[in-house]
Amino acid sequence: MHPATPRLRLVVGVILVLSLAACGSTSKMQRSGDTAELDLSAYTTIVVADFANAPSKPPKADKRVAYDAEVDAARQRFARMLVDELRAYGVRGEIVRGEGLPGALLITGDITRYKEGNAALRLIVGFGAGSSYFDATVRFVDSDSGRVLGTITVDKNSWPLGGALAALQDGDSHMQGAAARIAEEVAIYQGVLKRGEKPAKGRKPSPTGCGRGGPGCDNDD
Repeated sequence: MHPATPRLRLVVGVILVLSLAACGSTSKMQRSGDTAELDLSAYTTIVVADFANAPSKPPKADKRVAYDAEVDAARQRFARMLVDELRAYGVRGEIVRGEGLPGALLITGDITRYKEGNAALRLIVGFGAGSSYFDATVRFVDSDSGRVLGTITVDKNSWPLGGALAALQDGDSHMQGAAARIAEEVAIYQGVLKRGEKPAKGRKPSPTGCGRGGPGCDNDD
C-alpha cells in the first residue's frame, strides 16, 4: 500500500465530516408543555410522514413555482433519510413511510426554509454568496390521540465564509445531519441509547453542527 494512502483517506474523511457539520443547529427533543415525562419505548410502529412545505417567509411570486418544486423533491429525500437513520440508530419497532397508523408514533412537521444555493459561489466568493439553507420543525405525534409529544427544531446553513467546505454543504448534507440527530433523539427516548452513547454496530452519529460557529465546533448541547 502506498504510504500516502492512509493519510489521504484521513483527509478525505475529515473533509466529509466537516462538510456535514455546517452551521446552525438541530435541537434536542423539546417535550410538549403537558408532557411531564417522554417515553417512546411503547411504540412498536414509527411512521415517517411527508413534511409540509410551509415557508416562514414566502418566496416572491415569480420564484414560487421553482421554490415549491425544489422543496417537494427535498421533502421526499428527507423522509427517506429519516427512515434510514432511524434504522441505523437501532430504533425499535417497524419504521414505515406514510400517514398515521393506529398506535403509531408519527414523525411529521414543516420545512420552513430550503435553498440549495450555488456551490461555485460558496467556493469562490463566500461571505454568504450562494448559501444553502434547511430549516424545519419536526413534530412527534401520538397517532391515536393526535397529541404532539415533542418537537425538534432544525436551523441549518452553509459556512458563510465560503471555501471548499462551504461548497460541499448543500441541502442534502444539511438534511442528512438533521436526520441523524433526530434519529438519535428517538433512540434516546426509547431507551436504546444513553445521551452521548454511540449507536450499535459501531456506527458513529453524523455531525450536526453548533450554533453559528461553523466547521469543527462541538456537538449541540
